[in-house]
Amino acid sequence: MIMPALVFALLFVVALAYIVWQKRQYQSLFTRLNKLFDDASNGEIRTVSYDESVASALGEKIMRYIAANKAHLASVQDERNKIKTLISDISHQTRTPAANILLYSGLLLENENLDESAAQMAGDIQSQAEKLKFLLDALVKMSRLETGVLTVEAKPQPVKPLISAAVSEAYPKITEKSIDLTVSADEGLFAHFDMKWTKEAFYNILENAVKYTDADGSIKISATSYEIFVRLDVADTGVGISPDEYTDIFKRFYRSPRTREQDGIGVGLYLAREILALQGGYVKVASEPGKGSVFSVYLPKQ
Repeated sequence: MIMPALVFALLFVVALAYIVWQKRQYQSLFTRLNKLFDDASNGEIRTVSYDESVASALGEKIMRYIAANKAHLASVQDERNKIKTLISDISHQTRTPAANILLYSGLLLENENLDESAAQMAGDIQSQAEKLKFLLDALVKMSRLETGVLTVEAKPQPVKPLISAAVSEAYPKITEKSIDLTVSADEGLFAHFDMKWTKEAFYNILENAVKYTDADGSIKISATSYEIFVRLDVADTGVGISPDEYTDIFKRFYRSPRTREQDGIGVGLYLAREILALQGGYVKVASEPGKGSVFSVYLPKQ
């Protein structure tokens, strides 16, 4: 009985020693792999030379993957730089001709000697030039967003000036349609956002409300404070939106079949959503056809 017990004890000791040895091997492997990742994160890509064949092969594969990924990121950044240059060139080369067309068509319309037909054509030229300028500006902004060129600098600031800036820009269209506008926002309400680009986003939402609200309708802007967000609501009495379009309206170039007679290219709400997302904010809509819409912008407080 003693002999089997000794054999069992010996096997137990050997097994325990093997487990301890294996544990140390794995610890050594993980330590070396950890060093690999530390070196890679610091930009040091080196050849792996381990005694253990498995560790060496695994480490070599990891380093090849990291090196390939680094090369890919460099290639992506190079492409972004090329796109950035291209966008800048397109913007520069197209804005001047569009501005000149607007200028010359405006001068033609000021000529009192134009007959009715010529004045009508000059007016059409000006109208189409304005649409072309808007399209070019929208496409440039969209391209800058999608390539990561556009950056925002969010900081704590009051939301009332944001609302006022957007309203001032939209005011000519509001008065043209005799829309009743009311604004309710506390002067001391602060949020964390980039003024320039958030104004762009909020104006797009407000302009959308003005566009689809009938003459003599109403729009109400309000601000509400929550624990981590400030919510800005734009409520209109316009045509409304079907629930099955709630997601589609924020897609680029989407135009609802019910509103295609209106001017537009379908990028305003898309740009608004993307700009807000860059700052940790978001936008959502609640609406019913024929009963108006409420677009809610959520801006983080920090």
